[in-house]
Amino acid sequence: MVLANYQLIETIGENGLATFFRVRQSDEGPTVILKTLKQSDPSPEQVAWFCQEYALLQELNLPGAIAPQSLQWDAHQPVMLLEDRGGQLLQQLNYGGQLTLSAFLRLAIALAQVLEQVHSAQLFHQDLNPANLMLNPETQELRLIDFSSAAQIASTLQPGDLPKTWARDLSYISPEQTGRTSHGVDYRTDFYSLGVILYELLTGSVPFRALDPLEVIHSHMARQPVLPSSVAQLADGQAIPAQISRIVLKLLKKDPSERYQSVRGLLGDLSRCDREFQATQQISDFALAEADEKGALIWPNRLYGRQGEREQLLAVLSQTSQGKTALQLVAGEAGV
Repeated sequence: MVLANYQLIETIGENGLATFFRVRQSDEGPTVILKTLKQSDPSPEQVAWFCQEYALLQELNLPGAIAPQSLQWDAHQPVMLLEDRGGQLLQQLNYGGQLTLSAFLRLAIALAQVLEQVHSAQLFHQDLNPANLMLNPETQELRLIDFSSAAQIASTLQPGDLPKTWARDLSYISPEQTGRTSHGVDYRTDFYSLGVILYELLTGSVPFRALDPLEVIHSHMARQPVLPSSVAQLADGQAIPAQISRIVLKLLKKDPSERYQSVRGLLGDLSRCDREFQATQQISDFALAEADEKGALIWPNRLYGRQGEREQLLAVLSQTSQGKTALQLVAGEAGV
């Protein structure tokens, strides 16, 4: 039994799929993070995703990603051993609404830098939330500890591409991840989730909270978040600068094309805010995303210049739905 060989130091926390423990093999040995699936009897699909995540972590070698040590088996349950750099889950540090502007900007820049590393590796995380981020307050080292949902940045996914047993924190999903919009899920979903995290760090609350999961989903799709500066103040009693609120709300745009299109654009704005505040204790109003760039070629999810053909097809569909028979042919090269 693998678990019997380790001494439990503490339970770090859990996310939708896994539980994290801090353990050591002997009294004087170094601590490691032990990750197991939450379900005692996991499905073959869950086990496969768990093992795929370990293989991905072995390939990544990113400063902002936790390093894997080994994959072992406890009976039929896979167990992942990960490097322990100290710290706690961001979820458990309870920083929300407790940060000064300088502290917030440092953490926001660190979060953006970690995301930049992920996107530079041609991946998008797809499940950014405080339960998947570990921060060491002493060293300010920030790391992602879970990549179970990561996908290739060149791909566009549908919400059903994840296992049906996946339990997500709906507070941090993007509108397109609800499966109820016309947009596929691509790397820009990470910007929305990061916007929720930054909103929570500023105000102490996520933008949309409700007991009914369907209400949360509806809010992501249809409701506009309240300005952070209207919800809370900073820890020192100062008002949240309007420019910071604008940056967060840009991340929280419903349409992915209206968000930042690269981490470079976000980092440029956050870094400028930090420089100005350190120099003058003020942040000026400036145009957002001036340093932005297209991170990947995203194909549109709509047809252009085909209104007549579309109406013709819909007319035939309407006729056949009433019992008529029709044959409709489409000519031309594939894709035109």
